[in-house]
Amino acid sequence: MTRFRNIVVRCLNATLGTCVMAMTGLAVLQVILRYVFSASLIWVEEISVIIMLWMTWLGVAVLWLTQSHIAVDFLTGCLSQRSNRDLAVIFDGIAIIIAGALLWVSRETLSTMVGMELDTLAVDLSIKYYPIPVGAVGLGLAAFLDLCHKLRNQGAAA
Repeated sequence: MTRFRNIVVRCLNATLGTCVMAMTGLAVLQVILRYVFSASLIWVEEISVIIMLWMTWLGVAVLWLTQSHIAVDFLTGCLSQRSNRDLAVIFDGIAIIIAGALLWVSRETLSTMVGMELDTLAVDLSIKYYPIPVGAVGLGLAAFLDLCHKLRNQGAAA
């Protein structure tokens, strides 16, 4: 399972890195076009927003899997090691529930966007909202993998 986690993290990091490079390339292209040729592409901002949304929601899974997210640790400093492990298992369970709820709610959001198009691109507006269910699945999968890892380690420690 740890090997699978590492592969998922590497793939997500590569995807996020590609997104950063694409956004950087679009920004440089826009600057060159604007200041050198006195022209600009009207769709660059919308593409950048879409890329940023995908980066945000894909980053949720990476942060959860690598435990790199912001955490308030004043409570964990007061608890025993076993209580901290139990609390971490509870948080993983809560994250799975939240991911399921987010996935459920995102269906409604996507269905309301059917038939609408982005202003500058002839693309369905829902493309801006597809990262939400993908991020929910990513969070749920990350929390599930983390939960399995913790429970297996707890069983081995017992």
